[in-house]
Amino acid sequence: MAKVEVYKSNETDFLTNGPSLIDSTLCVIEEELNGKYTLELEHPIFGNERHLLLVEGNIIKASGQLFRIHKTIGSLGYKQVFARHIFYDLLHNFLEDVRPTGLNGNNALNWILNNTQYPHRFIGVSDVSTIATQYFIRKNPVEAILGADSLSTRWGGELVRDNFIIKLLRVRGANKGAKIAYGKNLLGLEVERDMDSLATRIMPVGKDGLLLPEKYIDSPLINNYAHPFIKTVEFDDGVIEATEGESAEEAVTEEQAFASMRQKVADMYELGKVDIPYININANLVLLENTEEYKDLKHLVKVDLGDTVSCTDNPLNIEFEAKVIRVKKDVLANRNVEVELGQFKKGIGETIKDVLGEVKEELELNKSDLEKAINRATELLTNALGGYVIKRAGEILIMDTEDPLTATEVWRWSLKGLGYSGTGIDGPYRLAITMDGQIVADFITTGTLNAQLVKTGVLASKDNSVWINLDSSDFNFKDQIVWNSVSKKLILGADTVLSWASISNPPNIPIKASDIGALPNTTQIPVLPSYIQSTYISNAEIRSGTITGSVIKTSSAGKRIVLNESNSNSIRVYSNNDSLAFIMDYDILGTGTESEAEKRVFLRTENGHALKLMSQNANMSIQASGGSTIFIKGNVNFTDGRVRGVNAPYYATNWCYMDYDYTGTSGVSVRDKDGNVLGYIKLTH
Repeated sequence: MAKVEVYKSNETDFLTNGPSLIDSTLCVIEEELNGKYTLELEHPIFGNERHLLLVEGNIIKASGQLFRIHKTIGSLGYKQVFARHIFYDLLHNFLEDVRPTGLNGNNALNWILNNTQYPHRFIGVSDVSTIATQYFIRKNPVEAILGADSLSTRWGGELVRDNFIIKLLRVRGANKGAKIAYGKNLLGLEVERDMDSLATRIMPVGKDGLLLPEKYIDSPLINNYAHPFIKTVEFDDGVIEATEGESAEEAVTEEQAFASMRQKVADMYELGKVDIPYININANLVLLENTEEYKDLKHLVKVDLGDTVSCTDNPLNIEFEAKVIRVKKDVLANRNVEVELGQFKKGIGETIKDVLGEVKEELELNKSDLEKAINRATELLTNALGGYVIKRAGEILIMDTEDPLTATEVWRWSLKGLGYSGTGIDGPYRLAITMDGQIVADFITTGTLNAQLVKTGVLASKDNSVWINLDSSDFNFKDQIVWNSVSKKLILGADTVLSWASISNPPNIPIKASDIGALPNTTQIPVLPSYIQSTYISNAEIRSGTITGSVIKTSSAGKRIVLNESNSNSIRVYSNNDSLAFIMDYDILGTGTESEAEKRVFLRTENGHALKLMSQNANMSIQASGGSTIFIKGNVNFTDGRVRGVNAPYYATNWCYMDYDYTGTSGVSVRDKDGNVLGYIKLTH
């Protein structure tokens, strides 16, 4: 019987054996492709006291994988235990604002894992080469990896959760030659066929409504169904006539367009399998094992999640390949009890409830990766207990059970090489050394690597802050120098400083007129070249010409004059201490022509008081605005002039004015609006 062990919630060393749950009556692991990964266990509550360790938060190890208990139910002398894979510890961590940008699958996965709210033991690896960008704001890492708009949906790939190692692979599983055949539904076998997407007769339509002479192309399987399933498919193929300026190679004849459309439909049948319905198969192998049909389904007992299985649908007389998308395994019997085949289901597949838990991790920050790898290898090899060694013709097997057919963990050594499989003797062997000089491994830790040629997709630092994508040419040096090959932009960080002194063979950037076309320095250039973004004048003077700009300043600070500040159409004068001295602006009132309208110029102080100079119909006036009073100090000479409107507005009915007296009285006459003298103000010296 396979070993099932239990550890306390804060255990970090799972290489040593924990208390064995040998009395368990049920232990089942169920995993969906890119979905849930759970364990269910039943244990008696009499006999030994190990059932007391089956409490929420503790960890169960089964089939080499760790599961944390999240719920228990006690009834009828047994305790039911429900646990989730240790991967779901990441449910309780947090991503505040994590934005993997322009990264492949490996870098994006590690970007997520390296930017959680608190540290953890999980590490990521991926062979997905897709370059993509996704923002994860206030999400937990499980949502970021498996949820909607997540790593698995944006980058694609199939997830492998191997304790604290998270792998995002282009394809999980293998084709091990497993075959099944089935007919009608049986107790324990459910076959679901969805015909909605089926197409067995296609009418291809090209550009401008181009149709084939035969109009339709039929699938080789069209007679396997009761009637044709007709679909119209539009393509961009069309006739292109050679025109002036185009080469003959760019022209497309009608026959060439027809041939292209026919080939594309053939590919839809051959590669896209559009002539085969979506078929989902659920097999309960426990219910089926005593039936006659079991002989055609028995290969499902040993398949693994992600494997490809060849299927024969006898009622439809069609053959197709399906993927294992769910496996339910009896750990105690070391066999699959339920297998689901069908189309790859993206996403989690069910809502994960929020749970409470506590994670306590100890990080060995003072050790290098090489030292950690050496220590881990030493512990694995020196603490290995159990196992079976079998020598057979041409090879040696080291397994976790005596029977190669039931073994899960297998070391296989032959003349051709040495390899390890965690999924049985048929592999795949993801760790191997073969006689042709190849080493296959997910992780290789070494002190010095000496090689003539290293072929890789991405070179990255341990914390993923520096990386170079050798396939796309993108690179990122700690967000200070970033090259994006899609946008063709080199992005410099806020703290990056580049100087000509640090650049070899710097380009010649023109800074004066003589640098452009060998012109004299005094030559005027009416339009600046596009590569000169800005310029300035220092020390000297502007001899002639026009200065154009939205805001013009004589200085950036201190004593200065500013024209059109804040689009105000004003002239502002500032003092040495940057305080505003006064403002001069203007406006025009009236609905007539500008010559008839009232024109005003204001001299304002910062607090809003102003002196208004106003002109209308050839008359000039001075007024105070903002409730102010005009005070005149010093001598005022009214020679050849008049002062009107003393204590009376000009628009009043009986207004008066003062007039210098020309009669020799040396005074000022006060007259009414008709010019009659009302009195005199005599001036004395």
